[in-house]
Amino acid sequence: METTNANLLQDVEQEISLQPASLGMRLVNYIIDVIFFYLIVFVGAFSLLGISVAQGGSLEDNVFTQETTSALGMQYLISFSTYFLYYFLFEYFGKGRTIGKLITRTQVKRTDGGSLTVKDVLIRTIVRFVPFEAFSGFFGGFWHDRWSSTVVAKKI
Repeated sequence: METTNANLLQDVEQEISLQPASLGMRLVNYIIDVIFFYLIVFVGAFSLLGISVAQGGSLEDNVFTQETTSALGMQYLISFSTYFLYYFLFEYFGKGRTIGKLITRTQVKRTDGGSLTVKDVLIRTIVRFVPFEAFSGFFGGFWHDRWSSTVVAKKI
């Protein structure tokens, strides 16, 4: 009987700590994360450009300054890869926290209160690429939360 009471108490404590973050707080998280994402892309692009020029290349020959179809495709590939890695690495190694979530004191948790798995983070990150996913939060919850059985909660 004691074990049952202890488990019940633990379940109640987990429910309390899973206070969902408001839509406004989620928007703040997103804005902060987008700022840091673009900062990473900006620093990365200028670093690669600097390396290219230092090795004798010219600005005109660089993939970041060309407007050809292949150069544009490469830019999209780099941007999408960086976006994927930003969310995947931060949410997995940061235990459910990106830079935006660190600043706003929120965290991603499984809906059952457990810690995130690689699969949870992978699903969350991939679903972010579904068209119109960002607007799903206005219609019953974000798809990247629902499809991965996770919730963004206030860190208590």
